[in-house]
Amino acid sequence: MADKVNTDTYKELLNALTKNIPLLTDTTLKEILVSVDKLNTKLQKNVDTALNTIIDRIQKWKDAGLSDDTILQNISTEFKEGGLVYDTLLRQTVQDTNLYTTKMEKAIEQDYNKDIEYKKEIWVARLVNTCKDCLKLHGKVATSEYWNSTGRPNERNTICTRYGTCHCVLLPYVDGMETKVKEPITLAKKKIAQIEKERGKKYKRTTKYNLLGSANTDIYDKRLKYYKDRNAKKDKKTDSSKK
Repeated sequence: MADKVNTDTYKELLNALTKNIPLLTDTTLKEILVSVDKLNTKLQKNVDTALNTIIDRIQKWKDAGLSDDTILQNISTEFKEGGLVYDTLLRQTVQDTNLYTTKMEKAIEQDYNKDIEYKKEIWVARLVNTCKDCLKLHGKVATSEYWNSTGRPNERNTICTRYGTCHCVLLPYVDGMETKVKEPITLAKKKIAQIEKERGKKYKRTTKYNLLGSANTDIYDKRLKYYKDRNAKKDKKTDSSKK
């Protein structure tokens, strides 16, 4: 079951960003639209190529005297993961998407860098299976020069970056943002303290990081309920034995 992300915590943050981040220039918007249009054309071309490939193969299979059932089975295999048509289409689609997404990101980044109003950026983790390295950086405010020199998300030597799973972002800093983005961590620490009290002992450091690195609030409630129920059963059993 996927972790639930509590987006309510970030509503004020998003509103602040909407009001404070400068609009993109017309040139940048034009570049983005051109990239989207080119990507759409490329993706359609990839699909057409895949369909033409399978049509050619059907004709070859018919000429070879294969039955309709065998041809249908072959088509199914080709479009499944591992099939030649599927893999070719997927690989080309990923390449094209990465290419034009990178172009759009660069256009936005260039536009952003032109604006001298924002000199600071804040590190924000997604708080879904966040590694302990990124958890320490969550809510840290520093200049763009600092992040460029020490490493931005997916560039630093963090646990998740080494595995290619970092989802952190650097956002233009607005006054008070660090308090807001740290609220889930503060709440999680309180919850963990409650659980440890009911549990009767402290969690190991690795377990604490696993709990803190998740925005799924259900995990705390379930663990707290488990230990409360367990303690209630122990108390009931103790009372019964005294009688």
